[in-house]
This record gives sequence, C-alpha cells and structure tokens, in this order.
Amino acid sequence: MTNLIEMAGGTNIFSDALDQNWGNVSWEAVIEEDPEWIVIVDYGETTAEQKKEFLLSYDALESVTAIQEENFVVVPLSAAAEGVRAPEAFELMAEGFYPDIANEN
Repeated sequence: MTNLIEMAGGTNIFSDALDQNWGNVSWEAVIEEDPEWIVIVDYGETTAEQKKEFLLSYDALESVTAIQEENFVVVPLSAAAEGVRAPEAFELMAEGFYPDIANEN
C-alpha cells in the first residue's frame, strides 16, 4: 500500500513506523500525524460506510484534518493487495487525493 499511495501522490504517514505491510497504530499516533486523507480498505463484515461512520463519530479524532474534511478513499481488499488489481487502487487513490484533476477528464 505504501508504494501505491506514493505513486498516487500521497505519503503513508506510518511507512516508517511499520515493519510490515499491515499493522496496528494507536489513535494517538493518528492524531499526532494528522493525516489529510484516510484510505479505508473495504473488507470484512464491517462495511466501508460503517468504518467511515465510526471514524466520523469517534470524538478523539475530531481534530484530524481528514475527519474534519471527510477525506476518505475506499479501496477494495482485492485491489489493496499486491496483484493485478493494484492499478485499481492506484486510480482510486489518485482520484481521491486530486479530485479537481480527476474531474477535468
């Protein structure tokens, strides 16, 4: 995911903090890093919309820019994993990070 995020013009705020592709970080670390965008991987029994609703309603995150501006990019698990669908994740993130450019096309 870090490579895809970077190719799409973003920066994974936890790329240096994690020694693996997937991991856990604290809410305090998210608040401290103050992301402009949050990439939600759509998988499991909790839908992407439910994940967004949780993030938006979690009071501790109210100061985070991505939460205030409701900046989310949803990527299906099949595209987030390494493989032939990775370009889909790249496209979703690039369009999400730069909606003005995406709307020009």
